[in-house]
Amino acid sequence: MKKSDSFKAVFFDALKNYASKNNSAWHTPGHSGGAFFLRSNAGREFLDFVGENVCKADLSVSVEELGSLLGHSGLIGAAEKNAAKVFGADRTFFVLDGTSAVNQIIFGACAGRDDTVVVDRNCHKSVYHALISTGARPIYISPVRNAAGLIGPIRKADLSAERLAGAAADGGLCADAARVRLMTLTNSNYDGVCSKTSDFLKLNVAANLHFDEAWFAHAKFSPVYSGFFALDDSARADCPVFVSQSTHKMLAAFSQGSMLHIKEGAKRRTVAGAIDETYAMHTSTSPQYNIIASLDITGAIMSERGEALAEETVSAAVRLRREIARRAEAARAAGDWYFDAWQPRVVETPDGSEIPFCEADEKYLAGDSRPWLIRPHDKWHGFSGLGESDIALLDPLKITITTEGFDARCGAGSGAKRRGIPAKVVARFLVSRGVVCEKTDLYSFLMLHSFGIGEVQHARLLDALDEFKKLYDADAPLEDAIPELVRDYPSVYSNVGLREHCDKMDFFIQKAHTAETMNRAFGNPPRPKMTPADAFKRVVDGKSEYVPVRETLGRISAAAVIPYPPGVPLIFGGELWGEGDCAIAEYLSAWEDFENEFKGYETEIMGVERRFVNGRISFAVLSCGLNLNLGIPPFPPACGRKKKRTSIEVRFLCPLFIRTI
Repeated sequence: MKKSDSFKAVFFDALKNYASKNNSAWHTPGHSGGAFFLRSNAGREFLDFVGENVCKADLSVSVEELGSLLGHSGLIGAAEKNAAKVFGADRTFFVLDGTSAVNQIIFGACAGRDDTVVVDRNCHKSVYHALISTGARPIYISPVRNAAGLIGPIRKADLSAERLAGAAADGGLCADAARVRLMTLTNSNYDGVCSKTSDFLKLNVAANLHFDEAWFAHAKFSPVYSGFFALDDSARADCPVFVSQSTHKMLAAFSQGSMLHIKEGAKRRTVAGAIDETYAMHTSTSPQYNIIASLDITGAIMSERGEALAEETVSAAVRLRREIARRAEAARAAGDWYFDAWQPRVVETPDGSEIPFCEADEKYLAGDSRPWLIRPHDKWHGFSGLGESDIALLDPLKITITTEGFDARCGAGSGAKRRGIPAKVVARFLVSRGVVCEKTDLYSFLMLHSFGIGEVQHARLLDALDEFKKLYDADAPLEDAIPELVRDYPSVYSNVGLREHCDKMDFFIQKAHTAETMNRAFGNPPRPKMTPADAFKRVVDGKSEYVPVRETLGRISAAAVIPYPPGVPLIFGGELWGEGDCAIAEYLSAWEDFENEFKGYETEIMGVERRFVNGRISFAVLSCGLNLNLGIPPFPPACGRKKKRTSIEVRFLCPLFIRTI
């Protein structure tokens, strides 16, 4: 968008004006512009913290002059139309319950019970929940992964009519691959890998396309991403294209503020009324006007300075990446170690020569997609099995920092002579220094370089990494490195050095073959035996039970098991545990043993119930009963040795699947 086309935040301006009038509010919400908070000490403390304007702008749909979110009318409708122009959509809707709600809306408008949908297994849990609510029959497609567990792109060959028909037949759900109502793909994924959407838009395999671009609202504003986002002006699909964007993740919206973008197809359009109806199903009649205003102001900001801000932000991320690469190269040259980043070590310049990444021109790295391409013949990314046309892109704003022991090609922590520094320890250390990362893997952690990150945060991160290295090399006491860990678990971590602690955790990870088990768990997905909706119906009907993960072989999963972050299902509801390979159960069992060994390093796993059996944490998962007439043996063998059942204390329950024991 040209600067001359930029617009004002019409809704925000009107909201600000209305809040300044000091109206007598005889409508919801009950705090009446903050007046109620003044009636108690606790309320006044809250008001002092959030500010008067936040309360005055917290209004009701009774204020007609601001327009209607449900009707997309008035100033709210005008703000949505402005956002559509900025982000490249034909229509845009503001959604106030995050992209989780956006995905539910899209599924509800495009697919119903028993309709066939194609689902990227690297999907957010909200897509799984949409499968439950719609009753659709999924054909699951798996992206490639490297040996370190980082998620790569979907192969285009896997989306051919022949492959989809084969996947439908193998899946056992009798999905009709010839009549796919919706195909949903994740772009960019949690590890920053972006698909070449210009190619996927040409595929004619579904009546509707959906790109979950929750992490990718910034793509429109930088030439780096040209051809790799769904709303690119250069391509239009035959069918309607739906795009989910979490405007709050990378841009300026408040948390829960997302946008649903629609680009009509060249030959087929959206079904009239479908989106409006499902939008109403998933939208409160008491919307939070501050979130609406933050979406409106984000559109205005990006309209005015989107390209400039994107250039500044990508350039800043490039400088941080180059500095990490420079320090890593210097350490290797000196026979020492330092952190590194998952990115090419060598960059091909426009004239065809190759130079180290840390020496590449900043403007070239920040303004061109070529340095960030993930090509089949490249070695650095570790993705195998890609076809010649399977070109992807690494988002420069998602910085995966690697620790000692990381190897994208041979596996996390592989090698005969090696130093292994588990990323969980580094992440815990960073938190103690006020630096919080987005996601942690075995030997890597993700830093999200949003538009709000600058040089001050860079310096703080690098100082913390330098301090960690210094303390690690000196084997400093954990009391100095991570004092909170020793304070909370003195009997476990007192008089333990940082390097000693890392070595012990690293040894555990290697002995348990955690990386290999993870790759088997995600690389050999289980077969679905029923739809997620039918599996959840078993839960509702009381025909399910929590089963220890070591005793799941031959059972049907009643609910998804989702390690979080990133919120990607390990197994979907309705899929079969085991089937000749207990990799998923083994992987969960490894984390169960890990939590028992290393207190204070618990992993959030949705769908897992933590029980305490004889003083130890035990994982249990929700499984369907045995009377399913699906060829399951009455007493399925366990993946490991069966443990004697004892009295159980339930300490943690997954909030979605609470069961009385």
